[in-house]
Amino acid sequence: MTGPQFAVPAPRTRPDHMPVEYGHSRIVRAAWLIARFVRREAVRFELYRDRFGASPRAFRRDLALVQNAGVRVAVEDGVYRMAPLHLERGAS
Repeated sequence: MTGPQFAVPAPRTRPDHMPVEYGHSRIVRAAWLIARFVRREAVRFELYRDRFGASPRAFRRDLALVQNAGVRVAVEDGVYRMAPLHLERGAS
């Protein structure tokens, strides 16, 4: 007796539309951003571009992903940093 047959294509590690030089996944880029922010290091687009070869659009999308995860990001003159937390008095 044979098992069921499925006509589903095998998953790929990289979508066809993604060039090989952009092989870094979005989660890797977001983790890199978070790690820099947690270490209180500044992030500029140029540094991100040099590291990953990604576009300004990808940078904005990855920043949005990080912010949606709850990391507060402040920008000043093109320099991105994790925003300081301001706790209200009497807050637990």
